[in-house]
Amino acid sequence: MDSFDHHYEEIFQLTPVGLWEEDWAAVFAEIDRLRASGVSDFRAHFTQHPELVFGLAAKVQITDLNEYSLRLFEAGSKEEMLGALATVFDEASFPVFAEQMIAAAEGRVQIESEAYARTLKGKRIHVLMILRMLERREGRVPVLLSMMDITERKRMEDRLREVAGALERSNRELEQFAYVASHDLQEPLRMVASYTQLLAQRYWDDLDDRAHKYIDYAVDGAKRMQNLINDLLHLSRVETEGRPLVPVSLEEVLDRVLSDLHGVLTDTGGEVTRGPLPTVEADPGQMGQLLQNLVGNGLKFHRKGVKPHVHVSADRKGDEWVISVRDNGIGIESEYHEDVFGLFRRLHGRGEYSGTGIGLSITKKIAERHGGRVWLESTVGEGSNFSIALPASKV
Repeated sequence: MDSFDHHYEEIFQLTPVGLWEEDWAAVFAEIDRLRASGVSDFRAHFTQHPELVFGLAAKVQITDLNEYSLRLFEAGSKEEMLGALATVFDEASFPVFAEQMIAAAEGRVQIESEAYARTLKGKRIHVLMILRMLERREGRVPVLLSMMDITERKRMEDRLREVAGALERSNRELEQFAYVASHDLQEPLRMVASYTQLLAQRYWDDLDDRAHKYIDYAVDGAKRMQNLINDLLHLSRVETEGRPLVPVSLEEVLDRVLSDLHGVLTDTGGEVTRGPLPTVEADPGQMGQLLQNLVGNGLKFHRKGVKPHVHVSADRKGDEWVISVRDNGIGIESEYHEDVFGLFRRLHGRGEYSGTGIGLSITKKIAERHGGRVWLESTVGEGSNFSIALPASKV
């Protein structure tokens, strides 16, 4: 054995992957015979005659195995391993062997597949097999087969699929619960608010200032609960009641939003400006809700003595449109830039700013439903810039 062969043998034996050296000369001879007899579609032929696949597999001559192969299949020697091949791969491996034979007939030089196998001690394992056709020489058709144990990886993949499925079911159930709970709470809440207001109207003059204050608290609490329930309903409906995505002009959406916010603009003396806005593929109602949440926040969270100004713009970046809603408000500290998108996340007391703490959660969910994302850049005392990236390829 020369130095090259010695070096190859050393690598072959020490590689931490199962390696089999095979000779497929007899396999190719049979494939040539079938082709000469008129077979051209080997996939169809092997499907009709599955026994030929195992017949061809039996013609494969295994010339060597490395040490890792013996450990992988729990064999004591090469002889023991070769004598037990029929128990290692059974009929369940037919698709793998069939694809290998089809690859050989079609002249492919490499094929990758996965198969279940059993060790000589009966343990079931999952292996990744890579078959590589080498250059023919001296009447031989050398093939190198490498095998890796991917049992643990497949187990983890199965577990991840189970967890993902469970999370998806849990999310659907939570959304349904939020919808049902919110919907069922509305009627009794309306009754509480209505009868409290009715009591105030009928008996206001007969009550003292303390009673007046209690009634005001009750009415205000009922209204805040109503707003909270409505926001929960909006959140639960983002996925469950979203309409199909269609081409939507953000110019027209913003026009409607500003019409709805006319009262707020008048009360605050605020101004909303815009740059050119694109047409995107979206749910019109949800896109309106998204812009109303962000523009409305820009008008609401303004600095004392400074009239709010909100600017809406768009910028094409690669395969995305990035929509920006920038304000000159109070700003948000950097440590809260992620937190603000959480459910019920409020950075200020109700006495300072009204709201339920759900609006930005809805905004984030709408962006994600459209295959996009939302993020915040902000400086305290200067203002905030909310950016929404939406796929431009869907326009």
